[in-house]
Amino acid sequence: MDIELIQSIGELMNAEGLKNVEIIDGHQSVRIERDGHGGVNSESLIQTSGNLINRSSVSLPQLPRRTRQPRPQEQIETEKIVSIYEVRSPLNGKFFLSHGKNPPYVTIGSKVSKGDVLCIIDAGRQLNEVTSDVEGEIAEIRVRDGEKVIFDQIMFKVRS
Repeated sequence: MDIELIQSIGELMNAEGLKNVEIIDGHQSVRIERDGHGGVNSESLIQTSGNLINRSSVSLPQLPRRTRQPRPQEQIETEKIVSIYEVRSPLNGKFFLSHGKNPPYVTIGSKVSKGDVLCIIDAGRQLNEVTSDVEGEIAEIRVRDGEKVIFDQIMFKVRS
């Protein structure tokens, strides 16, 4: 995904009055969320195929101010971009969430750092650790423990 596409998405969100949008394109996905006031968080990053783009280099149009009065207890959300990174199988084999009878390396909601072991793939009695390329939270586990996986199959989705 390129910056021009992301800017076009922002313009579409503005035109349609959308608060958030998520687009998945092959190995890439991007989620854009806005608050009701068009606020910008310049610290946000967009992740696309392992490349990080600084949010300040992407200019999204501002949403028009709403005329309704906010409730006092209402918390104002800041704009943030949430990326979903797909962890794919590097080889064919049998998928395991843990080694032996140990607890699983990760579960849904687990926080992971770059280099953390996510699972093991047994390829012909050779155990291969699969590690995270990004920092984030496990959003989805797409394979059951003990199932066979094939090359390039999505095993995990990590929200970063």
